[in-house]
This record gives sequence, C-alpha cells and structure tokens, in this order.
Amino acid sequence: MEKIEIINSFSKMFIIHLFTYYMFIILINYKNNSFEKTSMIAFFSIIIAIVYTIIIQNTNQVFILPIIYIDYTIIIYVLLKKKISYCLFIANISTIMTYIIYCISIFISGLILFITYPKLGYNNPINILSISIIMTCIFIYISKIKRLKNGIGFLKNPESIKKIYVTINLLTIAVFIAFMFPRTNSKNVIFYNFLECSIIISTIIIVYWLQSQITQYYKKNMKDRTIEVQKLEIEENKKEIKDIKEENLKLAEVVHRYNNRLSAIEMALEETINKNTNLEFSNELSIILKETKEISKNFAKESEIIKNTLPTTNIPGIDNMFKYMQNEAINNNIKFDLKLTDSIHDLIDNIIPKDKFETMLGDHLRDAIIAVNNSKNSYKSILVTLGIVENCYELSIYDTGIEFEINTLLKLGKERITTHKETGGSGIGFMTTFDTLRKTKGSLIIEEYDSNNSSYTKSINIRFDGKNEYRIYSYRAEKIKRQNKDKNIIVKEI
Repeated sequence: MEKIEIINSFSKMFIIHLFTYYMFIILINYKNNSFEKTSMIAFFSIIIAIVYTIIIQNTNQVFILPIIYIDYTIIIYVLLKKKISYCLFIANISTIMTYIIYCISIFISGLILFITYPKLGYNNPINILSISIIMTCIFIYISKIKRLKNGIGFLKNPESIKKIYVTINLLTIAVFIAFMFPRTNSKNVIFYNFLECSIIISTIIIVYWLQSQITQYYKKNMKDRTIEVQKLEIEENKKEIKDIKEENLKLAEVVHRYNNRLSAIEMALEETINKNTNLEFSNELSIILKETKEISKNFAKESEIIKNTLPTTNIPGIDNMFKYMQNEAINNNIKFDLKLTDSIHDLIDNIIPKDKFETMLGDHLRDAIIAVNNSKNSYKSILVTLGIVENCYELSIYDTGIEFEINTLLKLGKERITTHKETGGSGIGFMTTFDTLRKTKGSLIIEEYDSNNSSYTKSINIRFDGKNEYRIYSYRAEKIKRQNKDKNIIVKEI
C-alpha cells in the first residue's frame, strides 16, 4: 500500500471515530463531557485508526463500521453505565449518523475540488483536510439546531425505544457475522452486494424512524409546554382577576357614592328651578341640569364599554356573535375571554362559509355557558382562542363547566344527544358541527382535563386540518376506550 493511501486510511478512521463521539454527545445531550474525556477519545481514535490501517493493509477489508460499533459500545457503556444492548444501539445511531455526514462531506469536498482543482485525486491530503473542515461545519450547524439543543429526548429513555433498539442490534450482529466470511468467489460477491444494499435500505429506515420520532417528541413537548404556559397564564389571570375585582369594588364604591351625590344635586336643581320665578335663571339651571345628566349617562356608558371590550376579527357577523355571547356570559356571572392570534379572513374566504362558522360559534358558546351554569365550580370562566395552530386554523373553547358523560362523547355526531336536555339542549349543535366538518374536512378534538391539575375542565377544539377526524384526549382515556366500539374515534391519554 502506498504511503498516501496509508495516510488516507488512517485519517478517515480517525475523523469518523472522533466525530462519532461528538454525535453521541449531541444525540443524548451528554453533559459530563470534559477535556480529559475528549483527550482520551482522541487518543483511542488514534489507536483505532492505526489498528484499522494495519487491518486493511493485510486483509484489504474496507468496511469500517464494525470496528467503531464495538469500540463505541464499550466507551458508551463505561460513560453511561447502562445496559450493553442500549449502549450498542446508541453506538449504532451515532456511527450511522456520523458516516452519513462523512459521505455528504466527501461529496461536497469532491464537488469543490473538481471545480477548483480537477486534477487532485481522492487520496490527496487537501481533500482529506477539506472533508474534515466540512464535517466540522456540519456538526457545528447540527449542534445549533433548536430541536437538538437538549438532545433527542426519547433516546435517553431505554424503555421507550426497547423494541427498535433490539431490532437494530440484531441487524448489526447479523452484519458482523456476514462480514466474517471472505469475498473469495462470485457467490460471496453477490451475497455481499445484496448485504450492502440491505444495509443502505436499513440505514434509510433508521434515519426515517429517527426523523419521525424527533417530530413526534417535539410535538409532544410543544403540547406539554403549551399546557404549562396555559397553566401559568391561568394563574396569572386568576391573580389579575382578583386585582381587577378589588379595583372594580373600589371603583363601584366611588361610582355609587358620586352617583348618589349627582342624583341629590339633580333633585336639588329641579326643586330650585320649580321654586325660582326668575325665568332666565331657571333656564340656565335647566341647561346645567341637562349637562349633568348627559355627563352621568356618558360616564355609565363608557364604563360599560371599557369593561366589555373584546378583540375584533373585523368580520361583522362573527364579532357580533362574540359580543352577544359575551353579554350572555356576563349576565350569567361568567368571565368571558377571547384571544385572537391571527387574522381569520382566509379561513372565512377559503375554508368555511361565514354563516356556518357563526352557527358553530353560537352552538358551542351556548353549550359552554349552559355547562358552566350547571357546574358547582366556583370559578366560572369561558376562554375562546382563535388562530393558527400547527399550520392549521383552530377554534378552541375552554370552559369550567360539567364534563361530558362518556356515552354522550361516543355518540356525538351519530345521533341527537345532549347532557343538558332539561336546560334547553337539543343535540342539534354537534350534529350540525359534524356535518360542517365533513364538508370542510375539519377535525373535532375534545380535551378533558383533571380538575386537580387544570382550572378548565374541558375544551372543544375545531381544527381545519383536512383530516376530518374525531379525537378525544382525556385524563380518563382508559374508561372511554373500554366503552368505545367505534374505530373511527381516536381516544388518547392527555
């Protein structure tokens, strides 16, 4: 073997071995790394690179992954002190991801050198240096990705991925055994070609699985964070409500006190006008009295407007529905909040007709008011959020009212069923909603919360996601599943 090939073999193994350690750190967010550990890994990388170079000098074996698998399984086992099968899996993932980045770096480096120095060969030291720099840049970029900032959460829990890591480990062992046989005849060459294709396909499957798991984990974390944020907002709202109530009480006392005094002044002025025979003076007093009444009336009106202001969608019919339902809630001593996060003009123009959306709003807000009125919960509140969630328009109505009966949940959309027939419920609302969602391909998602962990008992979420699904996310999912016989209803633990 030529000297340049030896340097190339050594460098290739050293680079991959060293960068595999950094991939391991990124994947599980290994926080106990130190300069001493990195130096030790660099030392082992040199040893492994020397061993690898000697091996291919004598056997012409060019497959480098098994050596790193075994070596890194031992290293990770020493670092994490977890089951050897789990450590083998992490070594697998780290090595495969590093090798993919290595191959990408080879391609980019080759492209650059082909354009700039077309006569340079693959084994040229400049190419090796270029590959190292590109890999470093890629690893720095990966380490800056927000989703990987704290590692891949599900990879940290051996139990959550036990099935997949056992499968991948068995595949790896099979590869090791296969490569123990030399390529001495055409049958073995065909076998190895088939094996290499299988490895490529398996790698693609593993990468796809990782990507899907990262996405699911990220969505779950986002949902958990959203719930935490909502809890904090609820607590802040409670404090704000308490402060506002105290301020309102003080304001009410002041208004009441001055209102009585104004009334007394009005009466005194009227008596003065009636008693006074001076026509000119009486006319002046009449004007003053009229202005006083007008100021008093305007003060009362403006106070009411300030108290009941809602954000607007700038779509008259929908804004009128929100105002009407807010007044209904206030008349029932229910706090009513509306949060608009995005413009909904595109929703009304292209997804659902305005009249159908107004009907949907009216039906479910009325149901929420009835549910809250029938609840023993001292905190009476309805929160409406409307905007874009996960790239879809979503209407959510949270309330502190009574929860659904399980039988009702499972029959929604199939027949006219209601939990509050005695207070005017007809069941038509949900039938209409399901019909509208079928036409618009929207989904109904009902979430039920444990009253010990949440101020709200449930939320009705209408998401225009093009899936037309009915989902129930509940703290009592197991009870619902036992009674559910409809495969089209998706029931999950919240």
